[in-house]
Amino acid sequence: MRKALASISVVQAILATCLLITLFSFAYNGSFSRLITDDYCTAAVGAREGTIGGMLDWYNNWAGLYTNFLIKSTLGYYHNAQFLGWIPLLLLMLWVGVASWTFYQIARLLEMRQPRVTALLMGMLIVTATAQGTPVIIQSLYWMGAAVPYTGALIVMTAMIGLFAALLRPQRSLLQVILLVSGGFLLAFAGGGLTEVYATLQIPLLGIMAIIAFVTL
Repeated sequence: MRKALASISVVQAILATCLLITLFSFAYNGSFSRLITDDYCTAAVGAREGTIGGMLDWYNNWAGLYTNFLIKSTLGYYHNAQFLGWIPLLLLMLWVGVASWTFYQIARLLEMRQPRVTALLMGMLIVTATAQGTPVIIQSLYWMGAAVPYTGALIVMTAMIGLFAALLRPQRSLLQVILLVSGGFLLAFAGGGLTEVYATLQIPLLGIMAIIAFVTL
């Protein structure tokens, strides 16, 4: 970490500061988030049935989005108005962390200079650009009913790409390959339960990854 900080140039430091300020502004605006529309339904069922019970209730009576309703039932069960304001911040932090890790795997795979610094800047940049470019930021980040399945799916997809890049790196032991592939299956299972859109998208995505892995490994 010290080496990474020492190698940051003035331009990189300015860019990182600008990105952090922008991300902080999104998180600050999100601190005013409260339950709206469908959130009352999922929160009520989660508060009544509990985490697992709420997920099973929605799974059996509405849609097979087990991960989506598991998270929402958990939030509903432990719900308070102040905590909801932290969800956008937690999503942004998780996404930046996952994106930075993914770009670090790509930087190592491509043997880029300053992989840690590059990964951190690219992680913040991709999250900031996505949030800035979204048509309705309220639905993408501030509304729990949409932020959990759709923004959550983007985080899962980012992690899947990172696992795949790590798998392509040479000199992997058999144990490491098994762990990476197992992690990919778990992520695919979790992502498939977030939203139908991502469940459909990840089928060809996994197919493309399998073809590339078969050709290169």
